[in-house]
Order: sequence, then C-alpha cells, then structure tokens
Amino acid sequence: MAYSDYSSVTPIGTENPSRDGWYEKVNGNYVKTSDTSVVSGKTYYQRGYLVKVGNYTIPKRFIKADTFSALWSTTDVDSFRNANSTLHRDSVQPRHTMKVEFETPDISDTDFDELMTALESQYIGTATLWNGKQAKTCLVSAWMPEKRVYKEDYCYVPDINVQIRFADEKGLRYDPIRIAFIGYATDKAIDPTT
Repeated sequence: MAYSDYSSVTPIGTENPSRDGWYEKVNGNYVKTSDTSVVSGKTYYQRGYLVKVGNYTIPKRFIKADTFSALWSTTDVDSFRNANSTLHRDSVQPRHTMKVEFETPDISDTDFDELMTALESQYIGTATLWNGKQAKTCLVSAWMPEKRVYKEDYCYVPDINVQIRFADEKGLRYDPIRIAFIGYATDKAIDPTT
C-alpha cells in the first residue's frame, strides 16, 4: 500500500471523523466525511497514515510532521572493530528493528487525555526489559519513508515525559510531548526483500 492509498479505519468510538480527516465511499469515490462522531455501521477510510497502534490510527493533528521519524534498520549481533579498526558487522538478516518517534504539538489536557486513552487501549501487555523495567507493548504499523511502504512489529513504548506549559482553573496545556515506539524485532519484522 502506498502512503496516499485509502484504507478502512477501525474506530474506537471517541473519534471525530471530520476533524480527523476521514473519508466515506460515495458512488465509488472517496469523499471527506462531515460526520462529527462515529456513525455505527458506517465504514470510514483514511488516506495514508503515519502511525497506527493496534486498531487506533494516531490522527495527524497529534503529530508535528517535522518531528516524525521512522527507521526500519538491520539488526546486528556481536559487531566489533578489529585491531586495524575495521568494523565487522554480522547482521541478522532478514530481521529488522523498527523505531518510530514524533512530538505532539503543544496540547490541551483534554486532547492529551484522548490520545493517551486511545493508545493505552491498544496495549497488549507489558514485557520486562533487559534492565528489569516493565515496558508497555503494542502492535505498531508505520510509514517507512526510506522504504516507501508500511512496516509493522510489536513495540514497546518508552516512558512519556509530560511537562505542563500552562495551568489555570479551566485546564492544562502541555509542552510538545515525545512519543516513541521501539520494535522487538519479532517474527513480524522478518522481511525477506530487504
């Protein structure tokens, strides 16, 4: 699937399809929807996405485009430099590691709550990392610009540091928040073509 292709969306129920840029299929054509809440039984579509976590597509309004980065890299095992400083890399082909990260724009507490509630609903458990800490685990599909395709793998979500920019009796506003997904290089990350 190319970035500009349309794919169906699986709503979790709290989205605003019009605000999130979703489409409907009308007489064989994709038309931006005017629905402001999810209509039960209706199929919605999205035109390209950057990150999908489980069934939740992160709306582009939560992603500062100039901070989005995605990497589908080769996994090394026991790489070393010899006495001549020549690098020896033994890659685990065809297994790859995914890393996706971005910042939100500065964000209100209600928008941040919407984003985090949706992300947390897609966590499939926790895993113990090498240092003994628990990591939040989810299935991530993301656009890989270098490869010009979508790739997926199970990932963990590093701790999310949130800093308040403004607070008053009406609510909070947060500074841009970094969110990252780091792949486990599972069997889903085996790619015989790269």
